[in-house]
Amino acid sequence: MLKKISLLFLLTSFRLLCQENTVYENNFSRDIGDWSNSKWDDNTYYRQIKDGKFWFEHREAKHVYTTYKNLYIDKEKDFTFEYDITMTEGEPFTGVSIQLYGQNGYYYFFEIKPAGGGIWVGTYTKEGKWESFNKYESNDYLTKSKAVKGLNQNNHCKIQFGKDRVKYSVNNEVLFNEPTSVFKDFYSFSNFAIRSGGVCKFSIDNIIFKQDQQAIKLLQDSVANYKKIRLSDKINTSGADRTPVISADGKTLYFIRMWYDGNTGDRNFDDIYYSKTLSDTSWEKATNIGKPLNNSGHNSIIACTSDNNFLYLLNTYNADGSLKGGGFSISQRTGDGWSVPVDVKIDDYYNTGGSVEACLSTDRNVFIYAIKRKETYGLNDLYISFKKNDGSYTAPKNMGEKINSWGWETCPFLAPDNKTLYFSTDGRPGFGAGDIFVTKRLDDTWLNWSEPLNLGKGINSPGAEGFFTIPASGNNAYVASTEAGTYDIYRLEIPKKAKPEPVVIFSGRVLNGKTKEYISSNIEINDLIDNKQLALAVSSPQDGSYSVLLTMGKKYSFAASKDGFYPVSENIDLSTIKEYKEYKKDLYLFPIEKGQTVKLNNIFFDFNKAELKEESFHELNKLKDLLTKNQRMKIEIGGHTDNVGDDDYNTKLSLSRVASVKEYLVKNNIAKERISINGYGENKPTDTNDTEEGRAKNRRVEFKILEL
Repeated sequence: MLKKISLLFLLTSFRLLCQENTVYENNFSRDIGDWSNSKWDDNTYYRQIKDGKFWFEHREAKHVYTTYKNLYIDKEKDFTFEYDITMTEGEPFTGVSIQLYGQNGYYYFFEIKPAGGGIWVGTYTKEGKWESFNKYESNDYLTKSKAVKGLNQNNHCKIQFGKDRVKYSVNNEVLFNEPTSVFKDFYSFSNFAIRSGGVCKFSIDNIIFKQDQQAIKLLQDSVANYKKIRLSDKINTSGADRTPVISADGKTLYFIRMWYDGNTGDRNFDDIYYSKTLSDTSWEKATNIGKPLNNSGHNSIIACTSDNNFLYLLNTYNADGSLKGGGFSISQRTGDGWSVPVDVKIDDYYNTGGSVEACLSTDRNVFIYAIKRKETYGLNDLYISFKKNDGSYTAPKNMGEKINSWGWETCPFLAPDNKTLYFSTDGRPGFGAGDIFVTKRLDDTWLNWSEPLNLGKGINSPGAEGFFTIPASGNNAYVASTEAGTYDIYRLEIPKKAKPEPVVIFSGRVLNGKTKEYISSNIEINDLIDNKQLALAVSSPQDGSYSVLLTMGKKYSFAASKDGFYPVSENIDLSTIKEYKEYKKDLYLFPIEKGQTVKLNNIFFDFNKAELKEESFHELNKLKDLLTKNQRMKIEIGGHTDNVGDDDYNTKLSLSRVASVKEYLVKNNIAKERISINGYGENKPTDTNDTEEGRAKNRRVEFKILEL
C-alpha cells in the first residue's frame, strides 16, 4: 500500500515544577543537551543543531530506524503539539511525522509531506500493515491541500488530541478531524518520526507541547539543587560512556564505552572498562578490561559483589568467551584476571523489549531488572527474582504499578541497605528524557514500595539520566547523563532524603594461621542469633583480601572455609550501630593436623556462668561436623580466662565452661572418649591482661587435635 522508510526520534521533555500549560518548548537557539547530535559512520544520515534549528539530512534511499528520547504525556488528558518543518530537499513521499505509541504493537503517525503537498495520518500494526485514517482522493493516499507549503518553505503543524476528536492542522488549516476512537489503542505520545523514501533534508524548529499535568513529585530536600560534576577525560570520551558500577569500597569504577576506537570488537559495540581512584575526585585513565569479558558483541557490567571478586554481566558467554545470547552471567576474579562468565539461571526468563538493565542485592539473593514481557504495564517494567537453594533464581515477577508506569522503567540500582531503590523512568512527570527516582521498600515481600520521588533538577536534566550507583559509604553517587550530548559519567552528592540506611564494610585478609600465607577461601556470613545464612563472599586469590557489606541492627558471624582447614569464625555486633563504619579483621584458617590448636571464637556465656548461649550452637555444630567427618580424631577442649578475680575460681569456671561444650558435642552423637577437657584459668594468656582488649583475647575456648 504505502512504501515507507523510517527514521525515528524520541523527544525529550523540559518540564516545569508547577502545573503550567506549556510542558516542553524548544526553539533550538542553543543546544541544551536534550537532543543527540551525531553522524553515522556510513554517512547514511547526519543531524545537528545549527543556526537555531535542528537539521536532519538523509543521504541515501535506505531503511534507517533509531529512537532517542521520550516526552511524558498523561494519556488521560487532552494535549496539543506544535512544530515547524522546513524541507529543503525531498521526494513526494518524503515525510516528517509525530508518532504515538499504541498498545498491542500499534504505532500512529501524523505526517506532513511538503514535496507531495499533503498530509497522511495512519497506523502501522504489529502485523506489519499500513492503514490510513485520513480521507484522500488519489492513489498517493495524501490529503492534499494548498495549505501545505512546498520545499524551502516553513510549515507550521499542530496536533490537537482531545477526548472526543483529534485534529491535525497545517498553517492554521484543519486537514484531519476524526473521532478519537480511531486511535483505539493509543498509549503514549513519545516520539518524532522522520519518514523518507529517498534523499531528503529538512529542519525542525519551535517545538511546543502543551498539557495540564500534575506537578513533579519531588524529593523533599531536592530544592537544595544538588549538582552533577562531570568526571575527567580519563573516564569520559567523545563516545558514549555509561553504566557506571562503583565497587563497595569506592575504589574501582566499572563502566561501558561505545563508539570508541579502543574497543575490543566493533567500535559501535559496548566494551567494559574500569578505573582505580586516585583520590575522592580523580581517577586513573580507564583501562579496557579485556578478554574474556569483552568480545565482538555488546558487553556490559551490572554489578560488582562487595568482596570485589565477582562481576555480574549482561548476556551469556560460550566456553571460548564469545557471545552466546541474552540473559545474565557471572565471572570470578582469578590470579591473572577474570574467568569466562557462566550463566545465571532464571526460571522462565525472556525479554521481548529492545533493552535490559539490572542490579543485584548485596547478598546476591535478589535480582531486579528492567525488561518487557507479556504482562508489562508500559513500554518497559521493573521485575524481581529471588535466589533459590540451588543457586538459580525464581521466575520474573512484575514489581507492580506503584513503581511501573506506562513508559520506560530502566536502570534499577538497589542500595547496599537492600531497601532503597533508584531507577530511571520517562513515565512520570520530570525534567527530561528519563529522570532518576527513589523509592523505599516497605516490607519483606519486595513488592510494597513507597511512592517514587524525583531526585530534583540539579541531578535530572533536560537530557536522560540513568545508571545510578553508590558505594557503601553512601556519601556520593555516580550517574550517566546525556546532559552534554552523548552519555558521560558524573559524580554527585546524594540528597539527604535520598540516602540509603547506613551499612558497614567488614574487610580484611584470609591467612593460613600456621604459615601466614594468603588463602583464597569461601566466607559465609550468618545471623548470629538464628544462624540464617545472609551472604557469601570469596577472598582474593591474589592477596587473600575480602570485603562484605552488612546492614545495621543484627549480630553476625563469619566463617572462612577451605578444604583441609578448620573454618575459623569471627563475630560482630551491629545491633546498635547508627552510621557508616569500616571494620578490618583478618581471618585465620588453621590446617587440620595433629598438634594444631584452634580458637573457637563464637562461643558465648553469660558473665560468671558456664551455660552455653544459643548463639554458640552454630560454632559448635562446625566442630561436631569436623569430628563426624574425621572419625579417628581426638581433641582436647581447653578453657581460658583473664586474670580478673580469684585464680582458683577462674580455673573452676574455665573447666565448667568446657564441660558444657563437651556435653553439647556428646548430645550430638560424638563419643565422649574422643573429647578430653581442661580448665587452664588465667595460666596461659595469649595477650596482655593490662587492657580490656587484651583481656578479651585471653577469655577463650580452644581445641587441640590430639590424634588424627
